Amino acid sequence: MSDKLVVAFICQWNNNRSQVAEAIAKEIAADAFEAYSAGTHVAHHLNRDTVRLMKILYSIDLTQTQHPKLLNEIPRPHIIITIGSVVQYPPIPCLLHEHWIIPNPAGSSDNVFVDTIISIRMHVIKLRARVLAKDFAPVAPSEAERDKQLASTFTGNTGATSEDALDFAIFKHIRGQTFHKFDYLHRSHSKNRKNRC
Repeated sequence: MSDKLVVAFICQWNNNRSQVAEAIAKEIAADAFEAYSAGTHVAHHLNRDTVRLMKILYSIDLTQTQHPKLLNEIPRPHIIITIGSVVQYPPIPCLLHEHWIIPNPAGSSDNVFVDTIISIRMHVIKLRARVLAKDFAPVAPSEAERDKQLASTFTGNTGATSEDALDFAIFKHIRGQTFHKFDYLHRSHSKNRKNRC
């Protein structure tokens, strides 16, 4: 059995960003930890644009090595990285839990997908360095930055509703009270989006 820490990249559907994080981590951080990804729900297939662009950028064929899966299908993680915007994940005891606020590129141009993939790669590089240094102090965005990023989920041309805006207000109110600072409130404002995670 390996002595390496297990890192789980978790999102809602496990068909896009968390899969990218797992694949990149296996390529560049295998010396630091074992990488897995999973979702709180499972998609029927990987995001096709993500699969195509990962082949172009890094010659990684996600369809040959990975598939959408649930949390109970991976080893219990030492480190949990949740990826997305406003999603509440089940509590799992772990050494470190961080949330990476990375916008969903689904339905966007290739340039947006590429920017997202590169952003995930930079996050993984930093995580690798921290694991090797045994630095497990959580790194979170500033309150102002987080509010700005999360608020964008509920404004503009995102298909948000007044109910979504109420969710954000509730999130802000309870953030420092009953929720762990890396847990996020979710009401399925994106339930009609395709290739959501």
